[in-house]
Amino acid sequence: MVSEDGSAHVGSVLIQDSIFTNVDTAILTQPVDSSLKNGTIGITLDNIALNSVNTTIADKNGNVILGAEQTNIGMYVPFH
Repeated sequence: MVSEDGSAHVGSVLIQDSIFTNVDTAILTQPVDSSLKNGTIGITLDNIALNSVNTTIADKNGNVILGAEQTNIGMYVPFH
């Protein structure tokens, strides 16, 4: 999604009933930014399985938002 100013990090995504296998990072996003008009993408995970995944969610600067310690995620909503 692209905002009015042309930035590509505003919006939300629901990833549901999915499996990530043999990937280093399952979801790569923009860095967290809570300033007005910059925001951060909303990511909701629902019923996710991880097989041979090192990081579930990371930003493109390399900061880990959610590791991969769990192999099954029932529901996860970061940034709230």
